[in-house]
Amino acid sequence: MKKLITLIVTGGCFLSLNSFAIDLKQAKFTQVVNKVAVFSAQKKISHPVVVNDIFKMPDLLRTGPNSRAELVAADDTITRVGANTIFSYDNANRTIDLEQGSLLFHSPHGKGGGTIRTPSASAGVIGTTIIVTCTPDGGFKVLDLEGEVQIIFRNGLRQTLEPGEMTFVLPGGKERAPILIFRLDEEIEGSLLVSGFTQPLPSMPRINTEVTRQLVQILNNQAVDTGLLAGNSATPGQVQAILDDEPIVLQNLPSLILNGATVNKSGSVNIGGGTVGVSLTGGTSVTSTSGDVGITAGGDVNVTAGTSVTASSGNVGVSTSGDVNVGDSSLSASGSVNVASGGSVSTSGSTVNGSVNTTLSAGDVLSLSASVVTAINLLSLSGVNGVAIAGTTITASDPSLGEADISTGGNITVGGGTTIQAPTIILNAGGGIALDGTGGNFTGNIIDVIAGNTATVQNADLTALSTVNISAHTINLINVQFGGTSTVNLQSFYGVLAPLPNSNLPSVPGDVNFIHGVTYGGTTITFLNEGTFVTAGTGPGIHISAQP
Repeated sequence: MKKLITLIVTGGCFLSLNSFAIDLKQAKFTQVVNKVAVFSAQKKISHPVVVNDIFKMPDLLRTGPNSRAELVAADDTITRVGANTIFSYDNANRTIDLEQGSLLFHSPHGKGGGTIRTPSASAGVIGTTIIVTCTPDGGFKVLDLEGEVQIIFRNGLRQTLEPGEMTFVLPGGKERAPILIFRLDEEIEGSLLVSGFTQPLPSMPRINTEVTRQLVQILNNQAVDTGLLAGNSATPGQVQAILDDEPIVLQNLPSLILNGATVNKSGSVNIGGGTVGVSLTGGTSVTSTSGDVGITAGGDVNVTAGTSVTASSGNVGVSTSGDVNVGDSSLSASGSVNVASGGSVSTSGSTVNGSVNTTLSAGDVLSLSASVVTAINLLSLSGVNGVAIAGTTITASDPSLGEADISTGGNITVGGGTTIQAPTIILNAGGGIALDGTGGNFTGNIIDVIAGNTATVQNADLTALSTVNISAHTINLINVQFGGTSTVNLQSFYGVLAPLPNSNLPSVPGDVNFIHGVTYGGTTITFLNEGTFVTAGTGPGIHISAQP
């Protein structure tokens, strides 16, 4: 098992290799932050630089504290210079002399690299992005962000680094030091050489791929975060390590994308923890065989494109202050599935299956489309500003404890082929409720429909329900069938049945309106027989009363 050394870089020197590309003799400043000056070898004077100035050999570049600069050569080679750094281009082919400080060097694939020369050694790179940091003893650290790095020592020895690996070039430049694996995600997040410039590095997609690869190794127990920092001293056999006093969150990324990855772990899996968002896509599979799966984000969470998240013996939890989008994917747990969002929650073409309970809670609007949402006991669906459901199957299967609870402070809209199956079905809205049974069905024992404004139920076969309770300021029923032995309790503001039921008359506000096609036991209710079917009291029949 490989160990991870968490590394925070604050300076560096390094770089890259001989090639047949354009010689690296000059470059243009594309961004300058704070104090950046060039000492002219010809005029023997120093002057501050601005964007579009040309830096060329044999001039010397110096940056001050909290300062940095980006230079781009004619072949798109990018050199980013950190704070308190001194370097120059050398007369040798594609060579940089680095006296102190830090550099990020990116050489485009297929366009060659360069060589960075320090008093200790040189490091060669082709088509790669690396960071080099000088150490106080005259050596330097080399960090590989993507691609393969070849370090060439003064005596001809070579050392190769893969992405996420680092090593030291020791004073004298003739001996190898141990190769360590560092946390790519934390390095990228913490390094101004990566994130401190207006334009992203062209190699960021490849760097992000390496971040994902390394993170999947951690989640699959193929690598471990030791919680150690790499110090600034090393020998051929050892490297100084420092224990960080602060806790290290395993997945602390500003943003995380897992695309087509496979994570299979016997213990719990925790993904996210950053300040932006998490995306699981491209058929990614995340499985915990004996623990929970948790996804946490400060931004949006997207689980899409055939992704599966499974806790075979535990719970699945998704928590974010942003939005949650589950599209053509599945969330499944032997325990419970809990999705909590400060924004909206939406599912489309997906399965959400909590074997015990399932909770989808949105701080804004909850939208379910063409999905299957199931639980054994409690199935809770809520959206602060509204709930919209279409073409979805909602099931709480336990014959005694099963309950499908749909609630909002706004409006509830249910329709378009939706099926709700549970012993108890509750729809509770601070606004209105529109329940359309077209192409769907509602089965169970009890359904409670509670609306602050108008409740409209249409094209709904409710004959499989023994008790139907509807309470709203105004109730509108269109093509609704009640079972012949069911108890139907209808409460409106005035508590009366509007005149001439089932005559296609306009709705009367505050009344119970049988607009068209309302039946009890297969008989259509009319003004001639309403006294038979609409009665006071309790038990089987239709009972209309005023809201308390």
